[in-house]
Amino acid sequence: MKQKAAIFLFLASFLPGAAPAALFNYTPAYDGDESSFLVRGRIRRLFSAGYARTRETERLSPPAWWTSATGGVYQGRTLSCRGMDTGLNLVSAEIRPVKGFSVEFEGADDRFSSGDSYESSWLHAPGQTLSLQNGVTWKNPDHRDYAETRTDLEGATKLYSLNFFARVYRTAPKNLGHGRETAHNLDFFAGYHWYRDRINLSEGDNTLSSDFFAPTPPRGAFSGLNSPGSMVWKGWRLGLREQAAISKRLAAEAKFAFGPRMTYRAEGMRNLGTDPADTSYIDRAYGQLSEFSAALAWKVRYDIRIELGYMGWFYSSRSGARHTIYPGGSSSRTGLDEIKTMRRGWFLGAGWRY
Repeated sequence: MKQKAAIFLFLASFLPGAAPAALFNYTPAYDGDESSFLVRGRIRRLFSAGYARTRETERLSPPAWWTSATGGVYQGRTLSCRGMDTGLNLVSAEIRPVKGFSVEFEGADDRFSSGDSYESSWLHAPGQTLSLQNGVTWKNPDHRDYAETRTDLEGATKLYSLNFFARVYRTAPKNLGHGRETAHNLDFFAGYHWYRDRINLSEGDNTLSSDFFAPTPPRGAFSGLNSPGSMVWKGWRLGLREQAAISKRLAAEAKFAFGPRMTYRAEGMRNLGTDPADTSYIDRAYGQLSEFSAALAWKVRYDIRIELGYMGWFYSSRSGARHTIYPGGSSSRTGLDEIKTMRRGWFLGAGWRY
């Protein structure tokens, strides 16, 4: 009789919809709580889009080519790095030595090669009448471009973070049947975050060139540009992580963090442009970080999951300073009134827990 029953169950497992049930119907080694593990590893493939922007501003002393009205006249440059898109492999490991507390390390490193950078030079002089060297008069210019350059952009992104999680809330376990239980968890975490975009500007063209300065750089393509640089954000941040089960196999996780005082440092060199050749610069500022992620996880078996989600990091500062060093040792200092860096995108991943 037992043999007949076993044969019947074996044949029934081949019926539509029955095979998955026969394959996955066993009692998991943990109680269904999303944080019930000793070690958890993850790898996520992030299909990300990246962007960076800095704006440098200085106030000009009145030269002979403008007539003053009221207010000041400012000259500046804006560098926009676009298309810094890459597929980042994010690898993380989380250790839970005691119930309600865990430590996580995450790292990522990859390259991008199909970006573009746009550097525009502009005047901001509301309430002013400016007489340019070519005899043209600008009235009330508001961040009006007088030159713009487009160049090819390539580089690499690297990210490290260290997080310490502590349980602050958990609902009472709810029985889902078949000896399985689930719970809703809320964790507070604090951690250190380090992010870097390394870039290199190469061949490009002058898309806008006016007679603002003499000699006037010609429009069109140019060659010989090889200008490396890097932008680094680092600092502590605080956040919350929420974990919940939607069904016996489907779970959700969301995380949000805020870094109120991130340190920003950038440095690089320009071998071509309006500045003398081999001019270098160092940028310093303090800013903020906003970080978020949301994911759905499907339990393939009790210790293996696949994930689909969306995540992003947003950095910004509205004040800073640029120290420019010219050949021969002379230098100048200008203000940075806008710094932004962003990376975000969808991800697919797999996780393992013990």
